Amino acid sequence: MTVSPIPVELLHPIFSFACMVDSRTGCALNATSRTFRDVCISSSVDIQCVSIHGADKMRRFTDTLSRRENCRVRSLLLSDDTEYKPGSEVVHSILTLLHALSRSHLRVLHVSLNVPGHLRSMSPPTDSVGRPVCWLPICFPSLVDLRLSCHLHHSSFPYTSTETFPALRSLRVNTVSLTFNEMFPREFPNLVELTLCVPFATPPVSYLITYLEGYCRPGHFLPPSLRTLTVYLESTDGRGHIRALTMTSQWREDFAQALLWTMTPDEQDRVVVWCDGRWENPLEMEVEGRKLVVYPPPVQHQSEGGDSS
Repeated sequence: MTVSPIPVELLHPIFSFACMVDSRTGCALNATSRTFRDVCISSSVDIQCVSIHGADKMRRFTDTLSRRENCRVRSLLLSDDTEYKPGSEVVHSILTLLHALSRSHLRVLHVSLNVPGHLRSMSPPTDSVGRPVCWLPICFPSLVDLRLSCHLHHSSFPYTSTETFPALRSLRVNTVSLTFNEMFPREFPNLVELTLCVPFATPPVSYLITYLEGYCRPGHFLPPSLRTLTVYLESTDGRGHIRALTMTSQWREDFAQALLWTMTPDEQDRVVVWCDGRWENPLEMEVEGRKLVVYPPPVQHQSEGGDSS
């Protein structure tokens, strides 16, 4: 292939557009010619969208970044299937990789880990003054979309409770904590959409209800930008110090009542509740422009005698 007639200034936007979907196009461009590879290495257009599965590949990608001046990753998807344990090496690999990135360019970060149900309601560690540490110990000021299976912290990296993500609009987490009311406004002051994936068991559901009571109560709620909160209740393996709950055909009415019972009659009148439809349909509530949608576990986990019609 002859590429000399094409100015490098034109190759940059062409490659950038071509590599917007996934990292496979970038790999192909690197292998095409020396000219293409030089363009990729000098601009990092080939790694602007990256998906990596497994801690070993994360470490190899970190080594690749260490040999480049520009590490401008815009979208990063990381996953690992090994069972997560606090202080695990996969978290160390993830944090090492994140520290190697250009912080001003990352806009999308999804981290999917295999976190057992009994670890999904553990409180995060605290910093030197007793505040819960941040979900991410590294600030990415342009980050708009974040998905995490759990807090990302490791003893090899400093704990911090002061990082904020002012650009973040969408957050999805797979754990629940009694510190949500403190952490979300502090770290994500402009959050618009929040998704929580919670085991349908105790204590996770009781922690969840504590947080949702404040969200559904009329009046000021922090962060004030939060407009949509979606909850996915998930089945659990029952391991550890959690107890699986039983879902009945009246689950929506019961769940709504648990959120409303501490409110005054006047406050309850200001909350709109939708509980109609089939068993597997979600519970929906709305108050002062804030919407809550709660989905049940898969229908096969319905209790015996429940009415699925």
